[in-house]
Amino acid sequence: MRVRLIPRSWLLDVEGPAEEVRALASVLDARGFPWQCLGEGRELRTLAGALLVLAEEGTLDLGQTLPRPPIDPGQVREALSRLVHEGVLREYQARAVFIGITREKTLLEMPCGSGKTRVAAGLILMGSWIGGLPRWLYVVPNQELAAQARREILQVLARGREILAGSSQTRFAPWQLDCLSYGSLLQRGGRDVDTDGIDGIIVDECHTCGATERFRALLEHGPGKHWDIGMSATPLARQDSRNAWVLGLFGPVAYQVRVADLEQQGYLAKGNPVKI
Repeated sequence: MRVRLIPRSWLLDVEGPAEEVRALASVLDARGFPWQCLGEGRELRTLAGALLVLAEEGTLDLGQTLPRPPIDPGQVREALSRLVHEGVLREYQARAVFIGITREKTLLEMPCGSGKTRVAAGLILMGSWIGGLPRWLYVVPNQELAAQARREILQVLARGREILAGSSQTRFAPWQLDCLSYGSLLQRGGRDVDTDGIDGIIVDECHTCGATERFRALLEHGPGKHWDIGMSATPLARQDSRNAWVLGLFGPVAYQVRVADLEQQGYLAKGNPVKI
């Protein structure tokens, strides 16, 4: 069966052989999910959330049929401008989100204190806003950061949805978020971790993951369907084997935020380095 997304709505159209569509309709009826028959019994329209629930249960395989959500760069820019105006994102963070959400592979170089977690939240928010079924995996160095990141991301998502849902025409697709540390991810099985259902993977401090063979294997065998995004505060220009692998997975640096610029804009305090 083919799944067609209706941008910025809660709805999906499912098309396929009549018997498969009838079987899906029966499952939706049994679960109490609303649906509408289209295309002489070979197509139906239902809630995106309904199909997501069925996919989670294994009743329906969305992973192989769900296409990349259609992205209108102009609409994304407009939405990000509203988020900047309301103070949810800074301008350089919005630029990073725009680059990340409009590419399949992105490497963002951003210093400590620049708000990489907020950028991750903006990416997840935009993935939901454009009408997909975003399932995101956000990987950070340790469990404490994972818990902290999840709290901040949920806060940004709540505020961002409130701002962007000002129009009755705006709808958000359901989304899922897993915040894991490198260790927790590897403990789930290393090479055997199933990331087939993940639409987007965001790896914080991605310069370190290239040093771990099991982590490299995980990302190489289970990339995000629509988005692979690496973020790092460490310059990746030096040519060593680990950086070569990171650049190969996420592509060359697509956007760089400089410490000097953030200091000049007042986002970071100017330091006085002392040589020892």
